[in-house]
Formats: sequence, structure tokens, C-alpha cells
Amino acid sequence: MLPSVRSVTGCLLPAAQSTTRRTRHRPPHTEFVLYTCDRHARALTAGGHFGGRTLLTRTDDGQQRGTMIDHRPAERVVANHFRLWLGTGTPVVDGREVPWRDWVHELRGHYEYSYLERGGRAEIADHLDRALSVAERAQAGDHTEEQLAAVLDALAAAEHL
Repeated sequence: MLPSVRSVTGCLLPAAQSTTRRTRHRPPHTEFVLYTCDRHARALTAGGHFGGRTLLTRTDDGQQRGTMIDHRPAERVVANHFRLWLGTGTPVVDGREVPWRDWVHELRGHYEYSYLERGGRAEIADHLDRALSVAERAQAGDHTEEQLAAVLDALAAAEHL
């Protein structure tokens, strides 16, 4: 799969650093590179979102701020959105926690909880609705690269509103 390239911030400052996350596996490889201003680089790494596997590098290679070049499988990227951004936990049925069936089910659950039950912002709900309409066209694992890219684009648009 080709890496996904998306914008994850609307920051107007120039990109001054690149933050690279590498895997723990051998041989290590790049999971993603995120280009940010100095303030966002410090905030992101201080928050522990990168799990201590980062390399901050001064950059002037012309990348636009907020650009993320992501080499992870789309399913992992979607799960990361849930954990860091949408984060509502696991579903409860009849008073018991039940596991998510797949990432499409999880996206539906987060959307319903965060935006239908709690009245989230309409602009964000519109992007999540677009992600869901694409995600629910196929079973998890059967999506085309174009469908996965459309889901990731919609999630990124929702994230930086």
C-alpha cells in the first residue's frame, strides 16, 4: 500500500521540524513522518502520542506544515484516530463491555456516541458521516485503497476543524 499523505493541522506557521515515528520491530522502518512548526512539535511529543519512538529533526525541505506521510495500514491509522482523538471506550450492551467487531463498527459507534448522542459540532459530524458512508460500503478487510484513502481524508478533515 502506498503511504497516505494528509494534512492534520491548520496551523499557519511554517514547518520547522519533522517528527518521525519508527517501529519497534526489526528491522525498524518508518511508520510516519509529520511536519510541524516548533510549537506543535513540542506539544505532540510532550503529550506522549508518539510512544517514545520519535526522532525530531530540523527541516527546511519545503514540506507544508501539518503534512503527515503515513506508511501504516489504514486500519491502524483509523484505530489511532479513535484512541487519540475520538476515544469513547468500548461498547456496552446489557451492562457488559463487548469487543468491537471491526474498525467500521468502531467508527459507527464513536460517531453515534460523540456526535449523535452528545451533540458534537455539525462540521465534524459531516466529515465523520462521509467517512462512514465510504467505510460501510464494504466489510473490513475488503476495502480498496481508494476507499481507505477517502476514509482517512475525511477523518483528517474532521480532526483539524
